[in-house]
Amino acid sequence: MLRWSSAKRWQARTRCSARRSCSSDGSDGSDGGDAKALAAFSQVDVRVGFIQRAWEHEEADRLYCEEIDCGEDAPREIASGLRAHYGLAEMQGRRCLLLANIKPAKLAGFPSKGMVLCAVSDCGTEVEFVEPPLGAEVGERVVLEEAQGVPCMLEPPASAGQMKKHKHWNVAQAHLATDGSGIAMCAGVRLVTSAGPCTSGILNAAIC
Repeated sequence: MLRWSSAKRWQARTRCSARRSCSSDGSDGSDGGDAKALAAFSQVDVRVGFIQRAWEHEEADRLYCEEIDCGEDAPREIASGLRAHYGLAEMQGRRCLLLANIKPAKLAGFPSKGMVLCAVSDCGTEVEFVEPPLGAEVGERVVLEEAQGVPCMLEPPASAGQMKKHKHWNVAQAHLATDGSGIAMCAGVRLVTSAGPCTSGILNAAIC
């Protein structure tokens, strides 16, 4: 979420609901839809990030610009529509989840190379970061939790071109939500790092 190029896109994003029964590829909440979402998430490269620096976009009053360390040689520049929800001091030096394998996009002229993940309330008035647990290393990939002792296979993430062509993020994101404890889930499976699950302060909310 939070990589908007227009007010309309912002409104559409904030209306996303954790209770949606249909995904963008037409799959419903059945086991088949869940399986497609989990398979799609295995192609997604979500990493633990650290916001080293943030500043207000000079022309877009909704946007912050950030430099985020995600374990690469240099930090990525990211634009996030969070100025209505976080003060500038709250953005600096915090950990986040970064979707890393999408194509760069210019937002109000600023080249954004990824996007941060946030939980969004049903009415869209509350927006909070989905955060990694303490102890998770910057650059670590977020994965699906083991099920009944069987490890989820960690596949190499898809390229940005494959992500766009096959709509992996669209399919997975339609099934992303926090549960009643604020734990981030994909089709009922927890999103975890080696240090534990990822969480948000907004319960039963869509993750965009």
